[in-house]
Order: sequence, then C-alpha cells, then structure tokens
Amino acid sequence: MHETTMKPGDLVICAYRMPCAIQPWLDWGWTGRILEPSDDPKRWNGNNSERAFCELTKKLPVAYFSRFDTEPKNVRFTQHDSIDALIPVDALVRAVYGMCGVRAE
Repeated sequence: MHETTMKPGDLVICAYRMPCAIQPWLDWGWTGRILEPSDDPKRWNGNNSERAFCELTKKLPVAYFSRFDTEPKNVRFTQHDSIDALIPVDALVRAVYGMCGVRAE
C-alpha cells in the first residue's frame, strides 16, 4: 500500500502496535524509523540477505522508539513489520489535522 512512498529514514507508526480497547495498557504508539535492509547474507542468516527476506515477505526493518523520542540512542527494539501495516507519520498528521478541520501544509 505505502510501498512506493516509504524509504529508509522515514518515520512511521505500525497499525498493529497501537493500543486498543482490550489492551489499554499498551503504550500509545511506537514511532519507528525505517532502516536500510542489509545486502550481506552473513549479517542475516548465512544463506540470503535481509533485503531478500524483506522483498519476499513484503516487510521493512523498523527501529522503534518509545513515544516520539526518535534519537538513535533511544531505540527500544527493531522489528520487521508488514509494509501494509506501516503508516507514515506525515500521513498520520495530515489525517488528524483533517479530522480537526485544519488544513495541513
């Protein structure tokens, strides 16, 4: 869905890492930064590369931060998430502004 618009370095929020009514204790949302997948099979599993895995599974590596603290030293975890579940932060901001009747530039 967002495959052509997202690139390494973009900030995203994963749809299935957001809280829901039955799990209100979850953090509001994990902000992540898309990482560049490695081309070196030795760094992944010895047989194929992380990039090949990402292309085959339609996932991207994402470094997640708690809340909006996006400093590289504050990475909480890294996960490979489905491209269809990733929401670019700028698109999310535009959607929220739109719901409030404010035009986002």
